[in-house]
Amino acid sequence: MYRFNSKIFAIPMILFQHHLVEIEYENHNKLLQVRWTDPLSSLEYRQVLKKIVEIISAYQVKSLLLETYNSPSNDQKNELWTNKVFLNKYQKVGLKKIARVSQDYASNEFRVNGWLEEEPHTGVEFRQFKYQFEAYDWLWEQDKQYLRYGT
Repeated sequence: MYRFNSKIFAIPMILFQHHLVEIEYENHNKLLQVRWTDPLSSLEYRQVLKKIVEIISAYQVKSLLLETYNSPSNDQKNELWTNKVFLNKYQKVGLKKIARVSQDYASNEFRVNGWLEEEPHTGVEFRQFKYQFEAYDWLWEQDKQYLRYGT
């Protein structure tokens, strides 16, 4: 176990590793972390998202951290497919928060938040960040409140 901003982390388990993506799970905080290591085709992107949903369901993941520096985020077909198909599935398997770390965070956050406003029934909170440490802080915001109030 190790600490980051006074939060305890367990050493993550690598659940899936491929030349395109790495998926790690950290049980203590129910966190799934996905790192895109290379750009993917649309087919590969969709296969990875299906794998993520399977893992979220199997491990009862509550928080998802996406490091998307190399994902095909500018492909509008992939974005539309992700928004319409997968955000609803994430909610159905119990996911509460998605944090995305990306260099083009402002434009992507605007597009995804626009969709979430149109489809508020998803129940999944989404935030876009430029830096990983900001994403971690937001993902455990609720935990900090519990610690502060002792509940």
